[in-house]
Amino acid sequence: AAAAGLAGAAQPEGRVMVRFIQEMRGNGKCTIMGTGLRTSPVYAALANGALVHLLDFDDEIPRRGIHPSCVIFPVVMALGEMNGCSGKEVITAFALGCEVCSKLGAIGDLDTPPNSPFLRKGMGEFFRPGWHREGVAGTIGATAAAAKLLGLDRVRLENAFGIASGEAAGVQANWATASRAFQCGRAAMNGIMAALLAQEGLTGARDAIEAPGGLLDCYTAHSLPLGREDYRGVDEAAFFSRLANPYDIIHPGVALKVYPCASASHTSIEAMLQLVQQYRIGPDQAKAVQVSVIPAMLELLPVSDPQDGWQARFSLNYVVAVALVYGQPL
Repeated sequence: AAAAGLAGAAQPEGRVMVRFIQEMRGNGKCTIMGTGLRTSPVYAALANGALVHLLDFDDEIPRRGIHPSCVIFPVVMALGEMNGCSGKEVITAFALGCEVCSKLGAIGDLDTPPNSPFLRKGMGEFFRPGWHREGVAGTIGATAAAAKLLGLDRVRLENAFGIASGEAAGVQANWATASRAFQCGRAAMNGIMAALLAQEGLTGARDAIEAPGGLLDCYTAHSLPLGREDYRGVDEAAFFSRLANPYDIIHPGVALKVYPCASASHTSIEAMLQLVQQYRIGPDQAKAVQVSVIPAMLELLPVSDPQDGWQARFSLNYVVAVALVYGQPL
């Protein structure tokens, strides 16, 4: 996450985020990666969350289709730096935040076998109607991580979840734009704000996640497409029985990306690189390239005519052509 954030700081969109925070004149002890600047934990989380995800190079949990580190790492980095927390405290809060983020984002599909088809399996009810998992579930995970480092008691923790539930948002329409990275940064920022406000005594609905009209009610049952009349809501007992049993960062584990583009394209990139190496194919020798993938992959790589770098990361024909002409995408 830190390496991806340092790379993101050099990007034009990264500089936009840094300029914005400088204009906000936030003061504090928390570092914005790759800049030498320090600001408040809230602004640091916003900036670093966006920077980590900006190149789509950050780690993910493949079975869940979620990128927890871009939301949770900025939170524990900022509060750990501000409060001088130990390494053990930071790692514990990080693992907790990732678990809440990942399991909540997969709610409704927690028992999907790891080898099931990738799309819409193990990705939870948020994915189907179009909510951004990191933006919604990530906000709650970020709150859990911040609350752990701040040592909130149960009442304040529940208040923090109530505050955070009102701020959890994000849409998949921003999938192939820099705003997707901003949604990750905002989730990290909102998590820290919720925990800090609850620490100071601000209240929120203590059952805002599961209550009628709460987070799960708004983002799952009433947002599902037609044809899901069989849906009966979230099974809370099943959810809590799976929480930390085991931790998702242990199983199915966290995958580090080899290339800075959508992970759904990596198999095709590898196939092209192997063909080029095995048969010594040069770009001038190829008249056409045909790539066969399952339809689910094309849903994750929908851009056929990319107009910028973000769209290119979700274009199968573009990344395969890059692999043919230039080798490994960088």
